[in-house]
Parts: sequence; structure tokens; C-alpha cells
Amino acid sequence: MSNQNFIDSSSARKVKVTAKDFAAKMRNKQEVYHFLTHEVGAYLSSYDTMTVWHMRDLVSGKRRRIKAKEIKHLNVPQYEGLKIETFFEFAKQYPGVMDAFPSAEVELEKIPRQYVINVIYTLVGQPFRTWVDQRVNERHEEIADKKQLFIEMDPEIAEIYNNSKAVSTQQGSSFNLMKASAKRRRSKRQIEEEKKEEERLQGEIAEKLAKYEEMQKDRDDYDEMRKNYNAAKSMVDNLQASGLIQPSGDASFTIVDTWEEHQQLLQQAQ
Repeated sequence: MSNQNFIDSSSARKVKVTAKDFAAKMRNKQEVYHFLTHEVGAYLSSYDTMTVWHMRDLVSGKRRRIKAKEIKHLNVPQYEGLKIETFFEFAKQYPGVMDAFPSAEVELEKIPRQYVINVIYTLVGQPFRTWVDQRVNERHEEIADKKQLFIEMDPEIAEIYNNSKAVSTQQGSSFNLMKASAKRRRSKRQIEEEKKEEERLQGEIAEKLAKYEEMQKDRDDYDEMRKNYNAAKSMVDNLQASGLIQPSGDASFTIVDTWEEHQQLLQQAQ
């Protein structure tokens, strides 16, 4: 790969500038970023994703600087196998490519995906594009196979198809019916049978719902009866504890007080 599309000053003798002199020209991150992008002409990602530490390494020549005017752009779809982590794994196969990125792991996480793609494509070139195309094709084949978008062919037919010089000259969409996933059109009889089956299932569902509602109503009635029974039992227990009534041998109760005493004790019991 030619050196024309990146700046490599790692072997050059370092020039030392005092921090005071440096501050006379640029004091903050924004001014350093502007200096590198506009005056030096280095290709950097967005301001928010560039740290002062990485810019310091670029200024000192510890990290690889790429010329913005020589950058190559490549569009890569957002697929599962085409994440930033996989791009970095690919880049590590080529010496010097990872030197164009920040050295700290935490800084790598901030770098935009498109910036990573452009840097690798600029430094590696066609091998990177070929690698991306292979993964895109694998993804397309996976989707096609999952959704059964293929047209299955007998081996003999497939050989004849591959050697065929035929070219379609007409409009139409019947080719979609050749796919393995295509379904035959239902007959009128099949439609009627499916309709009757659906009505039968709907009837069963309605019947089960009605039974459920009836059971729920019976349960509510039972809960109400139990509530009334508990209230009556509590009242009887209170009357018996107050001496107003006492149980008889035949499972009934008798009043043991006069009417006046009964009223007085009843009020106390309540």
C-alpha cells in the first residue's frame, strides 16, 4: 500500500514546544481539533468523539494520521456480522492499521462506525471491501434460506438453467410462484371447509367462555353465602358469649333472659 494517503512521522525527530508557547496559539480542545482538521489536514471523527489524549498522540506522532483529502468512503449495511468489533478484528490482521485509532479501549468505544469503516478502507483497500461483500452475501443467503426465497431445482434442470441464454422480455410476476415458499391457490371447496372449521372453533370458544362466566357467577354466589354465614355465626357467638342465648340439645337456641334484659344485653353485644 502506498504511503501517499497517510502521514507517518513516527520515525521523525521530535520537536519540543513549551506548553506556554503552545497555549499562546491554542488553549482548549476545540482549538486543537480545529488546528488538526483545518491546518494539518488530518482526518478525524466528530469533535464529540475525539478525546484530547488521542489528539495529543496525533500531534506527537505516536498515532497514525491520515490525510482527510485522501480518505476513501465505503457504505456498509447495519448487519449482525458487521459491527465495529468485527471491523477491528479484521484491521488487526494488517500491521499499522490499528495505529490510526485511539490506543485506549474506552476511547475506541466512542469512535463512530462510519469513521472506522472509512479509515480501514483507506488503509487496506480492496481486501476490506471484498471481506464486507462476503458477509453481506452471507447475510442475504441466510435471509433467503430462512424465508424460503429460493427456487429449488433438480440438478439436471439446474445445469440446463445455468447454461441457458434465455432473457426475459415480458412483464409479469409468476416467477414468485416458483419459489419453494409459494403456496397454491385454494379451491372454493377448501375455502368453504376452512370457513366452517373456523366457525366451529369460534363456537367452541364462545361455549367455553359462557361456561366460565357461569362458573364465575356460581363462585360469586358462594362467596356471598359464605360471607353471610360468617356474619351470622359471629352474631350468634356474640349473643352466646353475652349470655343472651344458649344452645339446646336439638341444635337450636333458647333465650334465657326477659325481654327487657334481652334488649339491654343485645345492645351491649353489638
